[in-house]
Amino acid sequence: MALAELGEEVLDTIENSFFGNASYSAEDSTMDIFADDEFFHPLVIHDDETCKWILHHTLSHIDIKLWDLLLFIPGSVFLSVLLLGFQKTRQRIRGLNNSYNIGVLYVLVFVMVCTGVIRGLLNMFLNIEFPSSSSEKLLWTATRFVFLTSEVCYLAVGATIESVGKAGLRRILVISTSLAASLCCIQAYLEIYKPYYGNKVIRTGLDLYGHGGPEFWTVLSALLVLAYLVTLCLPMMPTKMVRMTSSRVYYLYIVGMLLLNLLTCLGALLLSVNNHNGMCLTDLTSYLYFSCLPVIAYFCFVRPNLHYSRPNLLFSYTTQVDDSLDDSALSCSASVQSFSRPEESSIIKQGALESTLFNASLQSPDTVEDRDLLIH
Repeated sequence: MALAELGEEVLDTIENSFFGNASYSAEDSTMDIFADDEFFHPLVIHDDETCKWILHHTLSHIDIKLWDLLLFIPGSVFLSVLLLGFQKTRQRIRGLNNSYNIGVLYVLVFVMVCTGVIRGLLNMFLNIEFPSSSSEKLLWTATRFVFLTSEVCYLAVGATIESVGKAGLRRILVISTSLAASLCCIQAYLEIYKPYYGNKVIRTGLDLYGHGGPEFWTVLSALLVLAYLVTLCLPMMPTKMVRMTSSRVYYLYIVGMLLLNLLTCLGALLLSVNNHNGMCLTDLTSYLYFSCLPVIAYFCFVRPNLHYSRPNLLFSYTTQVDDSLDDSALSCSASVQSFSRPEESSIIKQGALESTLFNASLQSPDTVEDRDLLIH
């Protein structure tokens, strides 16, 4: 409590120095005089508790939640970095042998970042004009759907990226989308119709987004932990039915997501038994999940593959003309070639085409297009 009051006092001092003093109306209080009473509501979490305060505190004069701002800043910075390097990354992906797979993973990163930034902007606008628990929960559920779909795709595609084809990748996308949609529909129902009382802001009467409640959150996190554990154990099994990747970066990603979901499961479990320390743990894991997952996915699945798209010019060959030859020798050779028969000319041209295509296969795709244009 002391830390929350100190933090609120510091923020109010900074805000007042820029915007002046704020005034609160009596409409902020709720009608239920026992809403904050633990006897009548055993699951209540007081508004001034630090881990709940950071979720609902609104910056005065601008009516923007501190939690939304903390998530918006890293997301917008990373989106700016992606936009600045978009053309260069796109060209490198087009030069890869598995450009379709890497392209899909890159699009998922873009969609996650854009979804997080758009959610932050919409939530800031709605909090200023039309504050509502339902609209905020629907925005969070949509964001959770995108992130959960991407998380399942990275888990499946990353394990089989060296062998999966376009058809297999499409099946993974369909299954991931269907699974995430089913889970998020259940979560939205629980959020709107059966909200967790501990997420209720007593001062305003609005509910915070609670991932479907502690019980649902615990079960979902436990299922993800089980999925990551099975993925880690697959390479140790004697069966060769599934060709797993040998990338160390992928398994580091799996271990990191396993620990993150394990901590989330622990925090949600503590909340389900009315231990308020669980909210501090879920706050930490939620912030890491929504702010760092696109960055981690980019550097684990997209960035390492871009280094292999550089053109290999080691075996490229270009015909050179000796500077010591005089103009008469060059003109003589040109005149001899002009009297060659049509059949020989076509044979020479065909041989030159085959040689050019062979050399071009060892070079970058852009070089192939230029050489083809020169031959024709």
